[in-house]
Amino acid sequence: MKSLSPITLKQLYYFNQLATSRNFSLAAEAVHISQPALSLQIKALEETFGGQLIERNRKATVLTPLGERVRLKAIQILSQVEELESLTISNNEAPSGPVRLGIIPTVAPYLLPKVFPALRQDFPELPIAIREGRTKRLFSDLLEDQIDLAIIALPVDQKGISTAPLFKEPFIVATGLNFLPPKTKNLTGKNLEGHDILLLEEGHCLRDQTIQACGINMNTALNQFGASSLTTIVEMVANGFGITLLPQMALEKEASDPRIKLFPIRTDGKAITRELGIAWRSSSPYSKLFNHMGRTIKKAAQ
Repeated sequence: MKSLSPITLKQLYYFNQLATSRNFSLAAEAVHISQPALSLQIKALEETFGGQLIERNRKATVLTPLGERVRLKAIQILSQVEELESLTISNNEAPSGPVRLGIIPTVAPYLLPKVFPALRQDFPELPIAIREGRTKRLFSDLLEDQIDLAIIALPVDQKGISTAPLFKEPFIVATGLNFLPPKTKNLTGKNLEGHDILLLEEGHCLRDQTIQACGINMNTALNQFGASSLTTIVEMVANGFGITLLPQMALEKEASDPRIKLFPIRTDGKAITRELGIAWRSSSPYSKLFNHMGRTIKKAAQ
């Protein structure tokens, strides 16, 4: 009789991600492995169960009846594992005072309404103090023990700082009503040439990410205008002073104005994104707690 490999939590986690996104490429990106590696893990899981868990086709990934039953069990198991992990955080593994959480201003007003209630639910006895600041300041505060944890944009190249990824989100082009897009399905960075592009003032990481990700030519009107908030920029766009790029999480609050038009932007057929993560001092004794908080933030954001 052929012996079957044991089911691993990692396989269940991968399968649940695939069942959620219904797309191998998106699921592989979400769990930070290659698509072939994800396919091998799913195939191994199917061999263990002795049947197909998904129907594979070009348009979408569809769960089989067996796959639906496995997914329901996987969700229960993964949830119970998270509860067990939370119990491992003893008094010695959490700060005696509040966790001082820093967060960049292009994230704070959009993410905190979702994340803060989730953190209070998962860590009811752990007080959390919020401090907003730009990336450079947050790094300085981390290293000087002014804050314990930060939500920032990745990647990070800072000695003494450890990080963990949260999620990626696409950029969206916001324009006034007079903007005439080219006759293509999606805009590219090249389509933005010749337009006044309004971005945050220097020092905001979102400004640098937008310029780099979209390949925007710095000889455009980028340096002639700078704002300290996305709200100000969107108002300028609505009044016809130029166009801008917004992170997807900002759309609900900033882009509901009927004077604003929205367009996806891609390069080489892929969405232009930024990745958010958490950061803490590498020497901190609370890395287990911070990783667990990161999983709560990621789940709430999704």
